[in-house]
Amino acid sequence: MPAVVTLHPLFLPDILPFRSLTFASGLDTINVGRASKRENKNLTPAHHNAWFESRVMSRDHASLSVSLGSKVVYVRDNGSMHGTWVNDKKIPPGRDVAISTDDVLTFGAEVMNGSVTFAPLRARCECQWFDPREEETSSKPALPQRPNSFCVPDDDDDASDVYSVWGDGMVASADDNTADVAYDSVSAVNTAVASADDDTAGAAYGSIWLEDESTASTDDDAADASYDSVPVDDTAVASADNDAADVAHDSVP
Repeated sequence: MPAVVTLHPLFLPDILPFRSLTFASGLDTINVGRASKRENKNLTPAHHNAWFESRVMSRDHASLSVSLGSKVVYVRDNGSMHGTWVNDKKIPPGRDVAISTDDVLTFGAEVMNGSVTFAPLRARCECQWFDPREEETSSKPALPQRPNSFCVPDDDDDASDVYSVWGDGMVASADDNTADVAYDSVSAVNTAVASADDDTAGAAYGSIWLEDESTASTDDDAADASYDSVPVDDTAVASADNDAADVAHDSVP
């Protein structure tokens, strides 16, 4: 749960209207101090840091930290020359002091240098806490609902005549007449294919039975011929045996 601490400068105008400081973890610490015009020092004022152009602030003036678990923001004076105040109360250096939204932080004290007076920097504090899961859920756009209707093109759209329909898998055309023709054509093709399939299946089925019957007829004829030939041979053998038996019987006294 990241935290964002925003400092809004008061009374003394800053070059920026606010400073937004983000803390991604409880280990993050952001330094508050005097800015430098030398770019190589990387101390240039920006919206995302706490470097201020103030003559009464120390370079390493103070620091801000957070406790994400308890949602508390802390300010610590790092031993600055002119001190740090919370709601006009000076805080001891080296100690974390809890602050809340609308607390006023004062960095430095008023210093006079001859005829010139340098005022301290005063800023109102604003603390915000964010749950990344809620932010992710709220940032997801709602998916559009798919309409259960035909998608009809414009009259001047000549790119194609047939359009798909979401959801039902049907076919729609640019107008009702074309849709009817397309639908009838599809039905006719399906009927013709089904009829052709039935005829082909019937022809194949009839061919199988004809072949089976022809084969069966051939087998039956062969079986009958074989069967008829066997009794004839048996009868002839039986007749010969009987004649031989009669001759043998007659020859015996």
